[in-house]
Amino acid sequence: METVLTLIAPAGGLDETIVASVAGALKVMGVEAGEPDWLSPGEACDIPFSGADPQAAEPAVREALPGAAVDLLAQPAAGRRKSLLVADMDCTIITTETLDELAARAGRKEDTAAITERAMRGEIGFRRGVEGARGDAGGA
Repeated sequence: METVLTLIAPAGGLDETIVASVAGALKVMGVEAGEPDWLSPGEACDIPFSGADPQAAEPAVREALPGAAVDLLAQPAAGRRKSLLVADMDCTIITTETLDELAARAGRKEDTAAITERAMRGEIGFRRGVEGARGDAGGA
């Protein structure tokens, strides 16, 4: 198969029903999908296929998954060796907020944690915080 469709969902959000819907959407396009390769059960899988433009496959598959919390990417199978992971580490891959832990070493954890919490609730915007810290209103 020359193309791979990668599906990614929150833990437990990806199941055989969704994969079958995707295969059905590909079949409607006249494309035969291969066996899914589960990268992480319930979270991510690759579905190989051939005979369709990857850019045409994505919208067709999205239409087959209305309201599903699934991200997807169709890409050529060749040359897709994974060599870099970009991710939000704090509370995603590790269980703490790194900034709060660094502040704890400086004896300022409570103050910093309060600011972090306000920022996460959307009460403090980064741009506003930077401008206020620098004393300019011209944007950072």
